[in-house]
Amino acid sequence: MENEIQLPKILNVRSLEDSDIDFELISEQLIKAGFQVEISRAETEIVYTSLIRGKNFDIILADYMLPQFDAFKALNLCQEYCPDIPFICVSGSIGEIKAIELLKNGAVDYVIKDRMERLPFAITRALDEAKIKLEHKKAQEALRTSEERLRDILFSTADWVWEVDSQGKYTYSSQRDIDLFNVAPDEIIGKTPFDFMPADEAKRVEVIFSKIIGNKDQIKDLENWNIGKDGQLICLLTNGVPIIDNDGQLKGYRGIDKNITERKHAEQELITAKDRAEASDRLKTAFMNNISHEIRTPLNGILGFSQIITDPFFSDVEKEGYYRMLNESCDRLLNTVTNIMDISLLTSGNQTLIKKGVFVCDMISDIIQKFSMSCQQKNITIYMLENSKICLHTDEGILNRIFHQLIDNAVKFTTQGKITIGCEQNKSEFHFFVKDTGIGISEEYKSRIFGNFEQEDFASTRKFEGTGIGLSIVKKSVDMLGGKIWLDSEKGKGSTFYISIPVSN
Repeated sequence: MENEIQLPKILNVRSLEDSDIDFELISEQLIKAGFQVEISRAETEIVYTSLIRGKNFDIILADYMLPQFDAFKALNLCQEYCPDIPFICVSGSIGEIKAIELLKNGAVDYVIKDRMERLPFAITRALDEAKIKLEHKKAQEALRTSEERLRDILFSTADWVWEVDSQGKYTYSSQRDIDLFNVAPDEIIGKTPFDFMPADEAKRVEVIFSKIIGNKDQIKDLENWNIGKDGQLICLLTNGVPIIDNDGQLKGYRGIDKNITERKHAEQELITAKDRAEASDRLKTAFMNNISHEIRTPLNGILGFSQIITDPFFSDVEKEGYYRMLNESCDRLLNTVTNIMDISLLTSGNQTLIKKGVFVCDMISDIIQKFSMSCQQKNITIYMLENSKICLHTDEGILNRIFHQLIDNAVKFTTQGKITIGCEQNKSEFHFFVKDTGIGISEEYKSRIFGNFEQEDFASTRKFEGTGIGLSIVKKSVDMLGGKIWLDSEKGKGSTFYISIPVSN
């Protein structure tokens, strides 16, 4: 039987023994059993402590009772300095109760000295157990390291790792949910993904999830919007795989969510920018077509009527009418060119301010006078709420341009009724308004009315003439004066444009 014992090539032993005879018996028994022994002996606590603090030994054999030192103290020192080394008590005086207590405290075995033949087997079993424990310890350490590495990866990754059961309730959540929802993982457990979604989004995604779960399919790049921390909406990209048991039953899903909110916002900004660019391109095309029309039409009138008035065939009365039409064509062409020049100066930033005292009511009266004939022809009453005391230190040309454009628009889009202009000083601002009973402005167009190249009707068959840049000129001019402009209008019921300009600007 002795030959069946698997022995190490060299057995390095630390022996706590104060009896020379017993020490010799132990050595002889090990050599007899076939061990190649290297044994170091200690008889006192100091020597014993020094020996076990060294390295490269396999086992400790300790007598139970030495003067002022026993096996319990020796075991404690072993557990302190070399906890992985097997400890066997070899004694002739230890009782059963003490032996059991020693085993409970961590000794692997005990051998009675009058049965020393058991020692080789006890050592072999102790070394095998120590090897198994060491391998188990290494495996546990490797597992712990692996788990720590996995936790570090999960903690550092931008993705949220999760697991849900067959009911869709979270059973696991990585730390990333703190960044997404400002809740700890244990606050996620037991909830479902739909608990974090707006109601409409939850209904939409639930239909998709039901189909995926019913087929036990993978979840692939499913975009879904959630209510994140601080109430902000976040978009998550969800991917997951089904968890199937041995019977083919669905136990749940395991997967990851990636926060793609910034990407979705960027995509939306690109779409918006593309739409704006396309809209701007359409507007510019329509604007150029309109400009072509606004230049060609009065030019054709000028050329045509200039030939007619030199023809002696026509009477003086007829020629007077043609003269008036010729002047109207010239005015229309001049107004078109002026608008183009004005918007170019304002857009390029080359418009300069020349400020002086301006009596606003006198200036407006002069503008009204220019439109008096047009108003008479359309049966429009135009008047100003008189306040001749208002004097504004500003650029007269720019202010004149503002009111000329607003009054021109009011006359153009009013078929009959009245146009009212008002002005007054209110604290630190001058307030003005131009009110008409014309066609009004639709709600959809109000938000775009002051933009470049904007006109509510750009169709070639439109009823009203003009370039469509008048209100853009007004807005940029008001901005130059440090003021504000806004409107109140209802389709079919007229419009009122309001302007405020600081007293000191």
